[in-house]
Amino acid sequence: MSSSITALLPRHYKIIDLFLDGQYKHSEIAEKVGVSPVTVKNVLSMPASQDIIARRRKNKEEVKDVVSARMELDQVEEARRALNDNARVAAEALIDGLFSEDDKVRTKSANDVLDRVGVSRVMRNESTNKSTVLIIDSVMAERIISTLDLDCD
Repeated sequence: MSSSITALLPRHYKIIDLFLDGQYKHSEIAEKVGVSPVTVKNVLSMPASQDIIARRRKNKEEVKDVVSARMELDQVEEARRALNDNARVAAEALIDGLFSEDDKVRTKSANDVLDRVGVSRVMRNESTNKSTVLIIDSVMAERIISTLDLDCD
C-alpha cells in the first residue's frame, strides 16, 4: 500500500480503531482486519492516519479533562450540601455555648454568634468594669432574632 494515498478506506479506519484501542499488536490487528502486518504498519504511518490518530487522542484527553472537572464539581457540590445539611447543628452548638457556665465559652460563643449575623466585634468599655457594651439598631436586632429563630411575641 502506498503512503501517497490520501483517502482512507473503511479497513484503514478499522486498523486505526484497533490501534487506538491499545490492546493489540500489529500482527493481531492484521489478523482481525485480514491484511498483513506490513500493511498495518504502512496504514498507521500514513500522514492521514497520523492526523486522525492525533486528533482522536487529543479528543480523548479533552473528554477525560471534562469528566475529571465534572467529578471535582460534583464533589464540591456534595461537600456544600453536607455543610448546609449540618449548618443548623453548628448554629445550635454556638447557641448552646451562650448558656455555658464557663465565662470564656459564653463570651466566645456570643462573639461567634454575633459575627455570623454580621455584627462587628463586641467592644469592651473600660469605664463600665469591663462589661460588654453592644449597640444594636433595629435592623440588626431583627437579623439576630431571625438568625437565632427566637419568638419575641
